Amino acid sequence: MTRQVEALGRDDAPAAYALAAPSIQALFPTPDVFIGMVRTNYGAIYRHRSFVFGAAREDGADGLSQDVAIQDSYGIDWTASYSLQRQADGEWRITGCRLTKEPGTSL
Repeated sequence: MTRQVEALGRDDAPAAYALAAPSIQALFPTPDVFIGMVRTNYGAIYRHRSFVFGAAREDGADGLSQDVAIQDSYGIDWTASYSLQRQADGEWRITGCRLTKEPGTSL
């Protein structure tokens, strides 16, 4: 996930897209479409001030979940709950992300 966050910070759509699981790539068939979706729906991740990774949790034999505390460019705190799946080549790819604004913060 660090590599994807760094790639997004550089506007490197191909690198960020390469870290998404095939199921995500099927929904967003090109790097440009993918990064457009991230810009629109995951602005706190796309442009952040800080991020801190929580502990990873196993989800079955080939799955992981991980929460990431994020502060966006406006100083608003969010939690990004990622799911990852080990691919046939052994690499971990992101299969989903749920972004939730922390209680007590306002837009």
